[in-house]
Amino acid sequence: MLDMGLDEVRLFLHLMAAAVWVGGQLVLAGLVPVLRSVGPDAPGVVARQFARIAWPAYLVLVVTGVWNL
Repeated sequence: MLDMGLDEVRLFLHLMAAAVWVGGQLVLAGLVPVLRSVGPDAPGVVARQFARIAWPAYLVLVVTGVWNL
C-alpha cells in the first residue's frame, strides 16, 4: 500500500490543477478556429463553460503554490 503524506497530496493537487488550467487553455485555443465556423458566439459560450472549471483549478493552483513555498 502506498503511504501518502501531506506533501504528496499537496503536490498531486498542484499538478492536477496545473494540468486542468494549462491543458484546458491549450485545448480551447485549438478549438477556437473550429468554434468560429460553428457560429460567432460559440467561442464565448465555450469559454464561459470552461471558466466554470478553470477558475476553481486556478484557485487550487495558487493556494497549493503558496503552500509549496
